[in-house]
Amino acid sequence: MQQQYMKPISLQSLAELANLSVGYYATLFKNHVGMSPIDYLIRIRMQRAKQMLVTSRASLKDISHLVGYQDVYYFSRSFKKHFGLSPSRFSKREYEF
Repeated sequence: MQQQYMKPISLQSLAELANLSVGYYATLFKNHVGMSPIDYLIRIRMQRAKQMLVTSRASLKDISHLVGYQDVYYFSRSFKKHFGLSPSRFSKREYEF
């Protein structure tokens, strides 16, 4: 997931790669990592987006696509839920310091 986070990834595809059932894969993953595979993927995507917002001048639409979200509005809602700020407010706050 670390290298493929920008591509569409489903729990089914992850389980198939491991040659396990979806339920068993999800249980093993959660026991090992401490969160569900999808929550882990979202965490990776949000961290990458946060880095891009701080280090690049790419548009919000471009960043959302680069981290695996096709819908910029869904990405913005997810980012705000994860960090407590919208991506644009986060970006402005970072540049004020």
